[in-house]
Amino acid sequence: MASHVVNCVRFMRAIGPLTGVLTYFNLHRSRNGIARVASPTGDGVVHVRRGSTDANVFDQIFVMRDYDVRRFRQWKRVIQTYNDMVARGPKPLILDFGANTGLSARYLSHLFPGASIVAVEPEAGNFSMLQDNVRLHPNIRPVRAAISDLSGQVSITDPKAGNWAFRVRQVSVDDPDAVPAITVEQARAVAGDHQLFAVKVDIESAEKQLFASNTGWLDETAVLMIELHDWMLPWAGTSRTFFRALSGMDFDFVLAGETAMIFNWSVLLKDRS
Repeated sequence: MASHVVNCVRFMRAIGPLTGVLTYFNLHRSRNGIARVASPTGDGVVHVRRGSTDANVFDQIFVMRDYDVRRFRQWKRVIQTYNDMVARGPKPLILDFGANTGLSARYLSHLFPGASIVAVEPEAGNFSMLQDNVRLHPNIRPVRAAISDLSGQVSITDPKAGNWAFRVRQVSVDDPDAVPAITVEQARAVAGDHQLFAVKVDIESAEKQLFASNTGWLDETAVLMIELHDWMLPWAGTSRTFFRALSGMDFDFVLAGETAMIFNWSVLLKDRS
């Protein structure tokens, strides 16, 4: 009971007294069914599975605001870069890897409404919810796939994990549970003509593979938002390739809850006159 009180108060402080109470109890009032709640960003309804980790994802994104770049001093340069991209064209592109049920894509669409977003998610149940949550947002394109440095086929290794904690392994193309693994370049191709602007990565330790090779796209990325998973797999070195990929770059590194924000100097400090 005490934890419910504390969490409800956090909701009230983040999204308003009445709205916070109603939203919190709508998400937690039963162990079953789909909660339909007004998005705190004011862009319609979001769907959340009660009794699952979906409520934690909602909390992380809309209450704790892990992806709210506006609270950092780097925001002025970020929004200047984004506005310049919008004005000059083509459209800025945001890649959401590990999109889960689409709440992160919805939030990033609120921050950057002129951007195209490609939301990549491999797990079937999450992907179905993702489709529901972005159906009325044509700038968000859902893709059922895993992201990697090389294309291939993968399957979910731990189907009983929480909805936000699925991991994948490489399999053969004839595996009945196979899902495509696509590269960053293949994900970008979904958007057509674009300027790469931001990338969000939360892929449950698969960052080890993503950053193993073919990381040239990092040079174009103004903002990288990533959750690392050394805490989940001790001594596996899941973040090692990520830090190696960054070693030749100049950047600011800022922590936002569980998310690391990487602000790329070569893009954000570029003379745009």
